[in-house]
Amino acid sequence: MLRIVYHPHSRTIVLLSERLPLLRFRRPEYVTAGLGQVTWRIEKGLLVARAGRGRGYLRLTIRQVGPGRRAETRRVHLRAEVSNFYPFLRGSGIFARIGVFVYTFTQLKIHELVTRGFLRSLARLDLPPSPVGALRDPADPAEPIEPAEPAGPPRRRGLSVRFEAPCEAPREELWSLLARPDRWREWAPHVRGASGLGSPEVTEGKRGRASLIGFEIVPATVLGVVPGRSWTWRVGPLELTHAVEPAPSGCLSVIEVHSRGLAGRLAAAAYAPAVWALNRNLARVAARSSSATS
Repeated sequence: MLRIVYHPHSRTIVLLSERLPLLRFRRPEYVTAGLGQVTWRIEKGLLVARAGRGRGYLRLTIRQVGPGRRAETRRVHLRAEVSNFYPFLRGSGIFARIGVFVYTFTQLKIHELVTRGFLRSLARLDLPPSPVGALRDPADPAEPIEPAEPAGPPRRRGLSVRFEAPCEAPREELWSLLARPDRWREWAPHVRGASGLGSPEVTEGKRGRASLIGFEIVPATVLGVVPGRSWTWRVGPLELTHAVEPAPSGCLSVIEVHSRGLAGRLAAAAYAPAVWALNRNLARVAARSSSATS
């Protein structure tokens, strides 16, 4: 439900869509001489008080502090710093005393948990590839990021939620898992089967049905297909787009959930956690499948 939207001069953490920007940062500033440092200056957002817009920043600094346990490693010290951040929850005036308490035990605690989780991931080098690659070596043979082609019909008004998962498998393997109904059960355990949507891959314009645990038979229509890239279908009250996008390392598995009306939005909200988990499972299954066949 949370995602990062990248623009040339900003990075924005949004809730569900860009209409709900929680935190907007300016373009990151890098220091690489003698240390490693990146600074994101806080611009504005729903979590930022009016008085704090454009004043605070988030900064990560890493320095070498000595040799590591092995000859080829180094010990480093990493510092995460938030400065001059004015949280909206803190409030002002009489409410400030209550606001400080509320902020300390809600937003601040979440910030601490997220930061500690990130530091643990950094220590394990378990990080997704950068979608921007600002510091990538020009000589790096990594595949350049290409603009994604639109899938299916033009977007209609409504709520869209996008889920991304980095995948180390070749695009062809990920696409096969996405586009072949006979392979859906490999990564989506709630799918019992599907019929009438195309064979071996989904086909634009086909109308069929999907058999899901808990729902039995659900009518489905394939709205559009860009071979090897993406396809969109309507299943029940939702429209879903499945896409394979290029990334500096491997590829990116993308699922977008599009809904209209109250019923569709309630269904999207209920289904969102499952989609997030399914997309990550899809990326893992694709990676394992490609390793087994190589």
